[in-house]
Amino acid sequence: MTDLRHLRDLIDLAKEPSSERRRELLRNVTDLFLEDPDFYTAPETEHFSHIMGTVARTLEANVRADLSRRLATVAEAPRDLVAQLANDEISVATPILENSLALSEDDLLEIIKECSNAHRSVVAGRADVNETISEALVDHGDDEVVNVLINNNDAKIGQTTIQKVVDRAASNETLQGSLVDRADLPPDVLHDMFWVVSTKLRSRILERSAELDPEIVDRVLAQTERKLMKDANRRTDERSRAQQFIDRKVELRELSETLL
Repeated sequence: MTDLRHLRDLIDLAKEPSSERRRELLRNVTDLFLEDPDFYTAPETEHFSHIMGTVARTLEANVRADLSRRLATVAEAPRDLVAQLANDEISVATPILENSLALSEDDLLEIIKECSNAHRSVVAGRADVNETISEALVDHGDDEVVNVLINNNDAKIGQTTIQKVVDRAASNETLQGSLVDRADLPPDVLHDMFWVVSTKLRSRILERSAELDPEIVDRVLAQTERKLMKDANRRTDERSRAQQFIDRKVELRELSETLL
């Protein structure tokens, strides 16, 4: 383990005005931290974070991107520094957004809300996307972001969010195709989509349906039958009320051309 007293020499480098010396400082401090990142106490880690974050802000994007790559797979990386890099331009942010476990759910939600669709697309491809993150991506992202999310089979997507995507896909055949191909799409949603998609996608839905458990198919068909009966009864009730209204007006001799 490198003695922490070496930090004093490294801090002296920070006083140097040249960008080359600052790059050297950043590289050396990062090397020191990565020797054994879980060795340091919280205050020591915060100290590293402050030095690296302050120096990184003064350097070129390619240098910041290199720092991002080095820290992306380090679970003990300072959260403030990781969040700083994740909110940077997309070339810098991508390694952190793809891989870092140091980002909390709140960090990701803030990035989804405040950053670009390019940032959202990278978040949508993470392996640990939960239902809260999925909903935020659908609420704030464009169709490309949503398509990345739907194609991420590791993402957990709640039923309400799936329905939002189905509604959104009404005019987007690419999204429709991604939904149809999603392995965990509920059978009832798949069935409802059958009536609004292209002939090509209908064929894919039929192929998917053939793989379903017959009990599930029967349950979906029964639900559909109940829905159709309910809609038919509602229309019958509406016609009955209309007919009752007309009959009453005829009885009272109030049925006029204007009323019709």
